[in-house]
Amino acid sequence: MLLTISQTVNSKLIQQLISGGVVAVNVQGSEPPKINGTLWYDTNQGRLFVYGSGAGADPAGWYQTNAEALALKGAYPPSGAGLDSPARDGSLWYNTSIGSLLIYDASTSGWYETAPGVKGAEYSTGAPIPEKEGDLWYSETESTLKIWNGSTWESV
Repeated sequence: MLLTISQTVNSKLIQQLISGGVVAVNVQGSEPPKINGTLWYDTNQGRLFVYGSGAGADPAGWYQTNAEALALKGAYPPSGAGLDSPARDGSLWYNTSIGSLLIYDASTSGWYETAPGVKGAEYSTGAPIPEKEGDLWYSETESTLKIWNGSTWESV
């Protein structure tokens, strides 16, 4: 399949594209033409997308190609809308509202905390007030993870 590209190419590269020896990728900050199978590396997000329509891609749209390979971060779970890839079994999402990592279970269509009841690490420039021994804090100023030993914050 010949995929679109956003740059001028030489004749040797065109021959390779036609023979299937090279896969072209749009590398740009705006959407390329919406052609089924087109690859697009969005320079604004640093993510690779493929345009899918028909043959299992419903609704048609840009789908992130490496959705399972990273944990998404935000206040809301991945929805499958806009540029979000639909959640798949085992997808990871760091919920910034509650400070917890969740995993998606496709059989129940639900997000579940990976460590329920376990408080995540605080992330700030100033030391937080610890609740109990073992609390974690990532010091932005020092770029260091620390643990509360009951009387002081110690570097891990």
